[in-house]
Amino acid sequence: MVGLAVAGIITTTGNLTGASLNPARTFGPYLGDWLLGGQNLWEFFPIYIIGPIVGAVLAAYLYDFLTGE
Repeated sequence: MVGLAVAGIITTTGNLTGASLNPARTFGPYLGDWLLGGQNLWEFFPIYIIGPIVGAVLAAYLYDFLTGE
């Protein structure tokens, strides 16, 4: 089930993010491009840091709402 979920996410967001679901996987190519004179894509990097944090906070509130008395 986890593999199917990851495959679905990659299929859905692959054309937007290059199928990069891990901030470390995004950081490496961005750093390499920047150091070697390639594209400067650092303005997109906060998405990979802020997105998971916001998602985790929303999931915690949703869990608390659904399991609360």
